[in-house]
Amino acid sequence: MSLFATTIHQDIHDIEHHPHHLKERVHDFIAMPVRAKAFLFLGTIVFAAIVFGLVTLQQPASWDVNYSAAGDRVRTDSGISFSFSRPMSRNVRIIIDPPSPGNWYFEDRLSRLHLSRDFRFEPLETWLPNTTYTISFEKLRGIFDLGEPAQRVMYTFTTQPAPTVASLTPLVSEELLPSSVFTLTLDQPNSGLAAYDIKIDPTVEFTKTINDDQTIYTYTPTQPLAQGTRYTAQVVTHPTRHFIDSGEVSYEGEERVTLEQAWKTVEAPGVDSFSPTGNAVLRSTTFQIAFTHAPQETEFSKLIISPEIDGVWSVDGVGAVFTPSATLFADTTYTVTIPKGFTTEGGRFFESDSVYTFATIGAVKVVAMSPGPGATGVAVDRQIRIDFDQPVAHASAEKNFSTTPELSGSFSWDGATLIFTPSSNMPRDTGYTIRLAPGVAGEAGIPSVREYAFTFTTQPTIVRLDVPYDHQDYPLSCEVAALKMALAYKGVAVSEDQLMSIVGYDPTPHSGNVWGNPYTAFVGDISGRQSTTGYGVYWEPILKAARAYRGADYFVNGTIQQLTQEINNGNPIVVWGNAGSGKRVDWQTPEGQSIYAINGEHARVVRGYVGSPESPTKIIVNDPLYGEIIYNTSAFEGNWAMLFKAGVIVK
Repeated sequence: MSLFATTIHQDIHDIEHHPHHLKERVHDFIAMPVRAKAFLFLGTIVFAAIVFGLVTLQQPASWDVNYSAAGDRVRTDSGISFSFSRPMSRNVRIIIDPPSPGNWYFEDRLSRLHLSRDFRFEPLETWLPNTTYTISFEKLRGIFDLGEPAQRVMYTFTTQPAPTVASLTPLVSEELLPSSVFTLTLDQPNSGLAAYDIKIDPTVEFTKTINDDQTIYTYTPTQPLAQGTRYTAQVVTHPTRHFIDSGEVSYEGEERVTLEQAWKTVEAPGVDSFSPTGNAVLRSTTFQIAFTHAPQETEFSKLIISPEIDGVWSVDGVGAVFTPSATLFADTTYTVTIPKGFTTEGGRFFESDSVYTFATIGAVKVVAMSPGPGATGVAVDRQIRIDFDQPVAHASAEKNFSTTPELSGSFSWDGATLIFTPSSNMPRDTGYTIRLAPGVAGEAGIPSVREYAFTFTTQPTIVRLDVPYDHQDYPLSCEVAALKMALAYKGVAVSEDQLMSIVGYDPTPHSGNVWGNPYTAFVGDISGRQSTTGYGVYWEPILKAARAYRGADYFVNGTIQQLTQEINNGNPIVVWGNAGSGKRVDWQTPEGQSIYAINGEHARVVRGYVGSPESPTKIIVNDPLYGEIIYNTSAFEGNWAMLFKAGVIVK
């Protein structure tokens, strides 16, 4: 035992075994050696501290929490630490909900007792954004909590939210130009909380840049946007997590559309007007272009003028003027090309070449004639017009004008158009040739060097008798139906049955190659089937029926001129032809007479013609089956010839 310990022990022994009166004790204490006093005081302090510690350690532990904050939330890349008010056993179950991988570290430790005041968690991956986590310490004990139940400590916190889209520009209210750049702006920095991108339909290829704090994403199209096109953009978001040590993505969630926006790009620029135009442009002219949108002056070096000519472009708003430095060549076609890619305001550009042509003035030319060359049916009171490509000397043009046959009339002018008005109507069905001899002088050009000639024919004569139409009453009653119409025109009202009572029926049955005689009466059943159970009747019986009411004649091997002559005389003509195949279906009568017959034998009434009576172009008939028909003369004549060009004239 040390001297210090021995002395203290002796001093205490003296105090315990020699009690005195209080004054004596005080006196004794005062007289006590200093080391004894110090030992006594120190023991008292130690005893009080032990008592205080035991009381304090029996109280529930308190704690402070530390983390990196983002506003009032926990940053997703932050660790989190708990500092307890007294050492706690590390033999504790710690639960994180929802689970998050990471490591716990115990600091301010009492190693041999497995106690720590500070518990720190470092996540391996970023926390999920905008997520509420709960950390539970199950069965948490201190060193002196032997008789008390274990504590359960729970702490709840919420992580910072992922950024939201503040805007996508251009805004819907703004024009979408071919040169537009798309900018996605977030409401806060994106520290790996989510992946953001845009998808555009129709598909557009971009280069993408992101600013340092990842709040602004810029998408620059690699090619100009198509003009006049509707584009739809979707902002898509993927929630993400990252390994904190490497920054590598450890998780990417499902894609979610957070914003959709649509625009229509501006229409492509164009040209409102170009001058000069035409084929007689003065050689001193300037070129003028009115664009739909103001062009960029630097773009005019791209314009192509052919043949090439020097000059200066001046631009004023949407208008541009080219002033040639020399007079244009005569009688030359110039081409001005605004090339694809030519740019105007707002990045608008021409999507294809725009080409304009004109020709400078040269020798006088005729550019149009009226009536047109080869015209037919020209009205007999029609004016004759000749359009020149440039102003001409009136007297010179009138002198060089002529017609064949000759027409008398007067001249007038409408600009560069000569107008000849005949003094009286031209005759019908007449061909004319109009000539303009060379040498017509121009006011600013070269006289005409060639003759111009064109022909036309005046309107034809149309003669049409007012023969009323009547549809045949029976399937095969076309002959009496045609006669009925001709008689009606002559004022005779008669029925088909009345006419058939005069024509008569041949009762001979159709047996093999034997049948009745259409030259004497109707063969077969008038309600029958052509060439099988019924046929028809030829001209002589129809002549007999016609003469019962009016004067009449018949003929065979007639001519077109014979028909037109009778029409001019006011007489309709019943003619025969076919309305079927025209195939020969000959037979013999019981008496042995050979009958020439065709399948589809049919009769019509001729009521008019078009053209001259000597050479009509068309024949007008009333067909009992089909109404009025206007045949080309050649077609009519071919059909008529199938039954000997026969006819009955009703007078």
